[in-house]
Amino acid sequence: MKSQRPMIRLSALVATLLTVTGCATGPVFQKPEPVSSDSAQLYVYRVARMLGAATPHRVLIDGAQEPLSLPNGSWQRVVLPPGHHSVVVKDVFGVMYCGPSPLAVHLQPGETAYVETEVLLLRSVGIYTDLRCTLKQQHEEAALKELQNLRAAQ
Repeated sequence: MKSQRPMIRLSALVATLLTVTGCATGPVFQKPEPVSSDSAQLYVYRVARMLGAATPHRVLIDGAQEPLSLPNGSWQRVVLPPGHHSVVVKDVFGVMYCGPSPLAVHLQPGETAYVETEVLLLRSVGIYTDLRCTLKQQHEEAALKELQNLRAAQ
């Protein structure tokens, strides 16, 4: 039993470091920023969860060259022109799969919309795990409730 203690301590230290380094450090979300009537805004967020905590999600909007980086427990605000937009997560766990297709979001002038990204464990057999990322557009009430505990990604 005594010989297992160093391994348990090491495992606890590694888990703590991975969790801390995978979390956002910006200011806590307060409320949505005002948006002008000739533009729209999208809040993309990721609720803090243990599954996939150490890996930031790289979110592409409309095929942008520079992705948004979403660490565990974080959000980012993007101001966009009104109209149709495409949201996809790239390179989660080294794969490019996040649902069957990009999430289509239609924004009206002056509108604020919310998109959540999450990692799901579909199945695990031995050392093989099937992790999938999901994207879903959230209603304002649910999104604001989840965002209240999240920090801005930096």
